[in-house]
Amino acid sequence: MRTLLVALCATLVFSAAAAAGGATHRSSAVDQVTLTVSKGGTGTGLVTSNPAGISCGITCSGQFAIGTTVFLTAEPSPGSNGGYSAFAGYSENCTPFARQTTEPDKLPRPLPWCKVTVSGDTTVQALFDYFPPDPPCVVPNVKGMTVYHAKRRLWSGHCHAGQILHFWSRKVKKGRVFWQDQPQGSRLVYEAPVDLAVSKGRR
Repeated sequence: MRTLLVALCATLVFSAAAAAGGATHRSSAVDQVTLTVSKGGTGTGLVTSNPAGISCGITCSGQFAIGTTVFLTAEPSPGSNGGYSAFAGYSENCTPFARQTTEPDKLPRPLPWCKVTVSGDTTVQALFDYFPPDPPCVVPNVKGMTVYHAKRRLWSGHCHAGQILHFWSRKVKKGRVFWQDQPQGSRLVYEAPVDLAVSKGRR
């Protein structure tokens, strides 16, 4: 009889422990929620989290305990072929914050850091913009033009007028360009200066 009672008690204790363990497991599962980062815009970049769990990039969602404040950091991808990506902001459900600094006027804008306290499954969007490389300056022929029209023509070729010199000339009408320091068709960096010489007319 005593053996039967001991066996029965052991069974009840085991069942209670198993039930408690199952309840703990279910509670732990319920206490974990998912934070997902989605990326939008024309550019690319990386978003990481603190506490660790998100490196998006590759892993764009992580499990966090309910009530956890998660800090996100966005970093645009390095430029290539002259173009570059820039961070453009977070969705409104992630609050931007500034890291402590002695030079707040030098903080990047928009701020690449934000924080969100998770109370359920949450998605935060990070936006990145892409800026293509600047076109080259292709130097046009502006000889014979007025300074006004020469500047407009240079601007249309993604160049700009540099130093403008004035000389007396018996052959070239007053106010007309008769010399440029870069020949037509030269390919220079974006908005490169092109120096001009303009006639002052006859002395």
